[in-house]
Amino acid sequence: MVNIKVGVRLKLNQPAIKAILTQPALYDDMRRRAERIAKAANAGVATRPGEEKPYLATELVLEEPRAAASVITRTARGKRDNLRRGTLLKHLDEGR
Repeated sequence: MVNIKVGVRLKLNQPAIKAILTQPALYDDMRRRAERIAKAANAGVATRPGEEKPYLATELVLEEPRAAASVITRTARGKRDNLRRGTLLKHLDEGR
């Protein structure tokens, strides 16, 4: 029989958490992960020469105080591709 204590309290060190989440290395890591996902998603979509890539990696600058990035559909072709094939979800593992 396992005895589990209920009501365990944790006191988080907020300044330390903020310091970790605002490290430049973390921002770089998040950006690189988003770029890998976008690259993998773009590889599966046929585009014409000179046409914009349908998926774009972006930094979420409004997500202060933490590092965040996203991959968005940039074109109608990308939106259609993502709707039909779930392309972004399929390529999430590229960001690991």
